[in-house]
Amino acid sequence: MESRLDSRGRAVRRGLVILASIALLASGCSAKPSEPPTSRPTGPAPSVEFTASVQPGPEAIDISYRLVNRDDRVLYALNRVFPDDERLPSSPDEVYLTGRPGGVVEIAKRAFDMPPGFLYDAAAVIGGTPLAPGQSIEESFSVPLPLQRRHPYGNEVREGRVNLPDPIRAVIFCLGVVGTVPPDAPGPLLFHHDTRVTPKQHVFCSTPATLG
Repeated sequence: MESRLDSRGRAVRRGLVILASIALLASGCSAKPSEPPTSRPTGPAPSVEFTASVQPGPEAIDISYRLVNRDDRVLYALNRVFPDDERLPSSPDEVYLTGRPGGVVEIAKRAFDMPPGFLYDAAAVIGGTPLAPGQSIEESFSVPLPLQRRHPYGNEVREGRVNLPDPIRAVIFCLGVVGTVPPDAPGPLLFHHDTRVTPKQHVFCSTPATLG
């Protein structure tokens, strides 16, 4: 499997880690593919005010949110998800969609870790918006139905292809926030989708909205 990093920092898989595949075969295990984990934050959460509305409709899910920086330092909202077509800029409608237990789908603008068991040429990236103390950001957008899984590293993990829950019982919106820009950031206000960012990220989420 070939791999490269495109101009928007979208990482494409190069190949499986052979030892991991051999271990799965040797154990006789055919594990059901599941969402790859993301690192938990290692420090205290920043002081923010986060509100979100998630309104499922017949053709789309309408989402609006507002984030206010109540901290005494600059924070960065990881809200600039780039489209699959790297020629286009980010827009509010670009989001990630992944599964959670209990038939829940997370609609998110946040950083993810690289799935274990693959090699990549480089990490995918997400853009951030700086917020000085007291500043806020708000967005409104719609996610069309039916929902389709979207992860910065694609749908394949070493156990196979990951799908969204079926049936989908509820949806939730989450936003990632960090307090620093890593020294090896790939560009101005760009953040890697990997462990250089995720342990510093705090994720703020809405309450789940039930799908009818």
